[in-house]
Amino acid sequence: MKDLISEYEAAQLVKISPTLLRWFTSYDAKGDGRKLDFEDNAGVYFYEKKKLLDFNANLQSPWTKPPSGTRPNIPKGIQQEIKTEAYFTCPVCHTNVGEIAHIEPVCTTLNNHPHNLIFLCPNHHTVYDFGFKFKNIKKDDVKHFKDNLLLFQSIQWGLQSQVIESYLSVIFKINILKGLEEGILQSLDDKEFQKTLSLLVAKIDKIRDQKTTNTGIKKIIGSVDKTKFVTQKEIAYSYLTTKNDAQQLISSSPDFKPCPVCATKGCTDFFEICPGCDGEGYVPANNVIDITKYSIEDCPLCSGAGYTPEFETCPPCGGEGRLTREQIDTIDFDRFLKKDCPVCNGKGYTSDFETCPPCDGEGKLTNEQIDHIDFDQYEFEDCPLCNGNGRTTHFDYCPPCDGEGRLTKQQISQINFDKYNLQFCPLCKGRGSTNDFEVCPPCDGVGSLTSQQIENIDFLMYTFKNCPTCKGKGYTEHQDVCQTCGGEARVTVQQIQNMT
Repeated sequence: MKDLISEYEAAQLVKISPTLLRWFTSYDAKGDGRKLDFEDNAGVYFYEKKKLLDFNANLQSPWTKPPSGTRPNIPKGIQQEIKTEAYFTCPVCHTNVGEIAHIEPVCTTLNNHPHNLIFLCPNHHTVYDFGFKFKNIKKDDVKHFKDNLLLFQSIQWGLQSQVIESYLSVIFKINILKGLEEGILQSLDDKEFQKTLSLLVAKIDKIRDQKTTNTGIKKIIGSVDKTKFVTQKEIAYSYLTTKNDAQQLISSSPDFKPCPVCATKGCTDFFEICPGCDGEGYVPANNVIDITKYSIEDCPLCSGAGYTPEFETCPPCGGEGRLTREQIDTIDFDRFLKKDCPVCNGKGYTSDFETCPPCDGEGKLTNEQIDHIDFDQYEFEDCPLCNGNGRTTHFDYCPPCDGEGRLTKQQISQINFDKYNLQFCPLCKGRGSTNDFEVCPPCDGVGSLTSQQIENIDFLMYTFKNCPTCKGKGYTEHQDVCQTCGGEARVTVQQIQNMT
């Protein structure tokens, strides 16, 4: 039987927004052919829990570099996620001009997982070598800001999901915000903080009005006189004073029992919000919870170290060194094992490549990379433009293959060869000269240009206008022959621009 969870529950589980999870269902973010499986139920997306965890672990593993680059590109969907997460402001200084930075250097991790990215202003994000380092703030500070942003959003997703239906669960969320208020307000605008507290208060009012709510709980939360408070923040915090009374009432009720995962704490040293009780501390007496899936164990790949000889940051555990038993049972760790690259046979180079493209000269690839990379794309074929000659009738050195006569299948699929087709020069109509130019400037008298050149050249630059120096007379008050136009009275638009 499938263990399906809603997109909001999924967001809280993997700390990726419902919007980005939906984006992953349509786009192959890593370029490895994988998209996130989903089921649509009345417009709400549902994900199979095991497939979701496995997909998230795959995002943590190294991404493939593009053919002409040293680091994998960050897809637009993930870029938008990081900007939205930070409300388009730097969490350090609140500047609203910024760029996306990697927390762990991308040059070594090749990791574009959203958890490894944060929005920072240029002053707090400097490029160094092939990775990112920070001025004025430490890496731990950046991680702290990132964790605050993720936790804040997790609470919002919980409110959206309608999963929070109990008073204590909402109070627990308020308690988290209160405990982390200073750090969260450093990371985002105070208005967003107040907005979330307002939603929590509204949720309490909704629970209080439900017929199923315990009479005792209604009495406890009804004891808060909201007229005494001015702000939603004050109202929300006032409910915290009733938490102990409500917990005591529930703990003495035969309808509830302590959560076996967190033992009434609402959180554990691994879970910020207990998944067994959603932070409430208690669960219905008839609930059967398999606590073994929430047990924490060393990551089998890195043995708890958080890194391996092959990975600076262990992919499945994200460098934490620990995973839940559920995650361990779900993730296929064999896919992270490395083997000789099929193109270079482990050497890191071939007779055609000084640096082997798929393995970037490392000589090794993971099983996952080997399964998803199309190695045929690195096979060579004759260049379609020069037919393998390295030159053509019009080019001494064939432009796409640089005179080599060969290109890889990947290059052939990416190059637009039509841009090298020759056409009559639009200025001289193929004659090589015009009434104004003995040698046509754009085509240098040849009479033809490639489609690409024609697209890039502004031919209006070669039109004539009255000389601005002599006003079209060919002479000036002090010169019998205008030095600017040589007495011609006209100059090209390009010449006029060069004067300025």
